[in-house]
Amino acid sequence: LRTKNEVFATGLKGYLLSSILVKKQLYRLATGLKVYGVSKGNIKNVLIPFPKDSKEQRAIAQSLSDADELIEGLDILIEKKTLVRKGAMQQLLAGKMRLPGFVGKWEKKELRELIVDISDGGTPSTSNPAYWGGKINWVVIDDIKDNIKNTKKKITEEGLLKCSSRLWKRGTIILSTGATIGEVGITNIETATK
Repeated sequence: LRTKNEVFATGLKGYLLSSILVKKQLYRLATGLKVYGVSKGNIKNVLIPFPKDSKEQRAIAQSLSDADELIEGLDILIEKKTLVRKGAMQQLLAGKMRLPGFVGKWEKKELRELIVDISDGGTPSTSNPAYWGGKINWVVIDDIKDNIKNTKKKITEEGLLKCSSRLWKRGTIILSTGATIGEVGITNIETATK
């Protein structure tokens, strides 16, 4: 879109065009059977709230731009802090770096000495719709993050009963051991997994 207004083109375009008010209008104007879309003619009829005073236009654009810059700066800082944490974690958990006041050699233990339970499971038949779309969280590889708060797929109680999986409590460590090996996350929800 080329615009007649410089402030609109540079500062407000993304904010105005991504507003809920504009999106609702675009959805109402969309037509088509195979390809669903909005025609150029219809786009020109979209109503956009727009301040008359050019000073107010610039002030809004500047305010939103400043907020974006602040968010971008925070994102960069978070990324740096995450890398620092990751490096410290690798050093601390390998015993290469010690916290002040701690000395002595670490011991080595087999994982079996530290865990209460370990299990894998099976996937309910994907060809049976009665097993899918329920309320039970179903962790797959894409869901494994540091904190697992939700899952893309859900299974039904019947689905859980018809497979060899089980329901895990909050605070369970999920470790992928097939396909993408070594992804680790901790559940913040009750969930089943394959």
